[in-house]
Amino acid sequence: YGVAVGLVQRDPRTLLAYSSISQMGILTLAVGLGLHAPQAWGSILPAIALYALHHGLAKGTLFLGLGLCGTEDRGQRRRVWVGIWLPALALAGAPWTSGMVAKLGLKAQAAHAAAPWDSLLPLALGASTVATALLMARLLYLTRPAAEPAGAAPAADLAWPWAGALAAVALLPWWYAPPGAAAPAHALGALWPVAVAGAAALAAARWWTAPVPAIPAGDVLALLARPWERCRAAARGSLARLVVCNASMRARLGRLERPAAAGMVRLARAELRLVRWETALALFVLVALTAGLAAWAMR
Repeated sequence: YGVAVGLVQRDPRTLLAYSSISQMGILTLAVGLGLHAPQAWGSILPAIALYALHHGLAKGTLFLGLGLCGTEDRGQRRRVWVGIWLPALALAGAPWTSGMVAKLGLKAQAAHAAAPWDSLLPLALGASTVATALLMARLLYLTRPAAEPAGAAPAADLAWPWAGALAAVALLPWWYAPPGAAAPAHALGALWPVAVAGAAALAAARWWTAPVPAIPAGDVLALLARPWERCRAAARGSLARLVVCNASMRARLGRLERPAAAGMVRLARAELRLVRWETALALFVLVALTAGLAAWAMR
């Protein structure tokens, strides 16, 4: 569902958000496998941690790259676009990328499932890989140098963090890769989903002429937003009439609103602290190190 809605998005950041929803589905499947076969948690949990590490690195690098795409300089956008290919291919599970390593780890856990899931899970992961590759093809199309700049003017300070993130995507997951992950046979197995998605994307670019359906960001929530706003407006109108008619009720509502407003202010301040680059980077490094240590300890 995340891939289907993400494919019709026109904002690259919204597309990446729906990609994350899809990837959380894969992780949920892996957790379900652990609940199905609790005796195998010792091997399933490191596979989940490696997949989470791969996804966090690749997705964070893509978002940083989009932060450098909001420029009219075609040369810079071309260089950034070339760099975006690495994390996009990694998310698609292309051969010899961190995505291939992470998905190999999950596929290996299918042996712990009872029939028919031991054969269905690899097929499901393969289909998911094709879908993710299609989504990444759409992302590369939306961010191509000839497209409209995505977002605001880029911050020059993002260039070095982005370069470091690209290096981490290329190298770090291999530190935790299972033995034999770089074998050519695994690369061939990872090639066909990307090839199928690439052929479908090229065919769509050449022959698709119908307009892409527009699904607003938030899909179900966006559909509910209009009746919700009507309900809020009706509630505000009723509340206003009640306050006008009853002075004591107005005083009580004022006393109730003050703590709520103070709480919203504190929440907004906390959110501003959390979205600072320093805080986000520190938390990300902490999560990556914790996942790495957990995977190493359980090998």
